[in-house]
Amino acid sequence: AGQLNEAQAKLWKNKPFEELFDLQSDPDEVNNVASDPANAAKLTELRGQMKTWMVETKDMGLFPEAEMHRVVGEGSPRGYAISGKIDFGQLVDAAWGATSGKLSDEELLAMSKHEQGVFRFWAARGFTLRRSTTVLTPMINDPAPVVAIAACEGLAMSDDSDRQEMATTRLLELANVKQYGHFAAVAALNVIDTRLPKTELLKTQLAKLPRSANPPQRVGKYVGRLLDDAN
Repeated sequence: AGQLNEAQAKLWKNKPFEELFDLQSDPDEVNNVASDPANAAKLTELRGQMKTWMVETKDMGLFPEAEMHRVVGEGSPRGYAISGKIDFGQLVDAAWGATSGKLSDEELLAMSKHEQGVFRFWAARGFTLRRSTTVLTPMINDPAPVVAIAACEGLAMSDDSDRQEMATTRLLELANVKQYGHFAAVAALNVIDTRLPKTELLKTQLAKLPRSANPPQRVGKYVGRLLDDAN
């Protein structure tokens, strides 16, 4: 531990919102030049190309895994993507706007009431970045588990002990694989692992949770492993 240099350590640190590298002078992509005004035009160009590509390919990466499986049901992600049920142009703008800070509070609030859960998820992410706990509080009961989990993460990161307790209680409910399914349980347990203090009470509560419930074959042991790590 503590033996990585600054460039190596970046791999384990939070990423900035955007990254831009000069591959001629910096082929190892160490120095992020996205904030350099001299690169503003190129950054705008590449950002536009990225958003266009996401829309044209109908990028299902905009869906958290649990939400993707919830809306797809017995079908395939690609089948859902090309079904016309989602406006990817609007979704790309929503995700980008929520996480970049470009949307107003009023626009995020409207998005939080969207009929499709994936839009509400990005609204929750946007409000989490703004530490808007008042708006996030009712969202912990959203019918889409990923929205509730995202809202809980925002409350868990706040300095309000009452809201932290609310988030903990709700996350423990969402981590029940028999009630909410494998992918939602994994998402909830990841937030518990990264955002909540590992108290003895929390460990006791986690130990009571089911470890499996007809899991997908490729990820069948994930819930159990996350519960083991938490304890």
